[in-house]
Amino acid sequence: MKNISLITLCIAMLLCVSVKAQIVFSNGFENWTGNVPDNWVGSLTTLEPDSILQYTADVHSGSYACRLVNRQLSSRKFSSSAITLDSGFTYVVSYWVRGHGYLLVSIYNGTNTIGLNGGVVDSLGWIYRTGQLAITTSTSSAELVFTVKITNSDKDDIQIDDVLIYKVKYNETLALNNVSALFSSYNSLFWDFQASSEYEVPKGSGKKSLFASALWFGGLDSNNSLHLAAGRYRNGDDFFQGSVNNCSTDSFNYIWKINKSDIDTFIWHFYTGNMTGYTIPASIIN
Repeated sequence: MKNISLITLCIAMLLCVSVKAQIVFSNGFENWTGNVPDNWVGSLTTLEPDSILQYTADVHSGSYACRLVNRQLSSRKFSSSAITLDSGFTYVVSYWVRGHGYLLVSIYNGTNTIGLNGGVVDSLGWIYRTGQLAITTSTSSAELVFTVKITNSDKDDIQIDDVLIYKVKYNETLALNNVSALFSSYNSLFWDFQASSEYEVPKGSGKKSLFASALWFGGLDSNNSLHLAAGRYRNGDDFFQGSVNNCSTDSFNYIWKINKSDIDTFIWHFYTGNMTGYTIPASIIN
C-alpha cells in the first residue's frame, strides 16, 4: 500500500496540471446590424428598440458599449440570442457595468430563470461583476438576461460592456495502476469540498483515505526573489489568491490531464529548434 501510494504521488508530481476555461459567449458590442447589437435581442427581450442604444461616450474597451434605458418602475429585459449549455458543467458569467439604475442579471436555462447578481448601479466608473451557476440539464435555448428599471439620465442610464460566459471544470480524476485520485485546479487535492475523500486504493474498492493534500511550486525570478505557491488551506476554486485584476481569475479555473512524455517531446523540439513535422498537442497550446 505504501509503495503504491508513493509511486502514484510521484507520478502525479510529474504531471502538468493546467487550468483553462472554454468561452461559450463573448460580446463587447463591437458589431451592430442597423440599431441592433449582434447576438442580442433574444426571445426574452422586452425593451423597446429605441431603449437599446449604441454607446460611445465612455466604453470599457473597444469602440462601443450598450446603453439600456428604462426610467419606469416596472422591469424590462434585454437578452442574448440562444446559447448552448451542457449538463454537468459550471458556467461563469462576467460583465462590466456603469451608469445609474437598477440591474439584475440572470440566465434562462430553457425552463427556468436563475438569478446571478444585481442591484443598484450608481457609478461613472466601470464595475466588474461575476456570478456562476451549475447546469444539470443540457439546453440549446439558454439566454443571458439583463433586467433593468428606474434608470437615470444623470449618468446616461445603464451601460454594459465586455460580456463573457465561461464553461469551467474544476476537477479531474487520475486513475493509474490500482489508484484513483481526484485532482483540482485549486490545488487542494483528493477532495471537492465535500465530506468524503477521493483518494481510493485499490480503485473501485470504495476504500478511500487522504482527505486533502497539495502540490507546492516555487521558483526564482530575474531578481533572485523566491515566489512560492504553497497551499495549506483552500475554500475557493482558484489556484492562487488573486491576480493582477479580478476579472482574469475565473478564466483559468479549468483542469485537464497531460502526459509527461508530451511535455518532454515538446521541450526537445522547442530547445533544438526542430519543429518540422511536429504538431504541438492542444493541451500545450492552450
